[in-house]
Amino acid sequence: MLGPGCLNYSLILPLAWNARLRDVQFSMEWIMARVRRALGLPGLHLEGQSDLALSGKKVSGNAQRRTHEAILHHGTLLYKFDAARAERFLQPPRREPPYRAGRSHRDFLGNLPFTAAELEKRLGETWMTYFRSSFPGLS
Repeated sequence: MLGPGCLNYSLILPLAWNARLRDVQFSMEWIMARVRRALGLPGLHLEGQSDLALSGKKVSGNAQRRTHEAILHHGTLLYKFDAARAERFLQPPRREPPYRAGRSHRDFLGNLPFTAAELEKRLGETWMTYFRSSFPGLS
């Protein structure tokens, strides 16, 4: 569910850059490590296959679409999301990661301590630093 207080971002990464990106687990961990570094929050870590959690609460969900040539990575960062809204519109999931532990949406979802502008700045700076160091001709 998307709504106010969710920041969405996308990355398109050509697989030619790094053959290891073809491995789903590797690519998810590689991207999430950079997102965690951008956010700089102690205790923020990867949970399940594609979530970021802070203090045991999900603050980011992520997914990937793959072709033979590239990955489209999409992520959502919660910063001022009303978890009661999720509970109002969504049923409990049929499958859940172990760290959810049967909690309701309200008890499972959390928010990052940043504004949308701060999140945009942190992510933008981190990814542009990476791309500029990896591809010196990029301006």
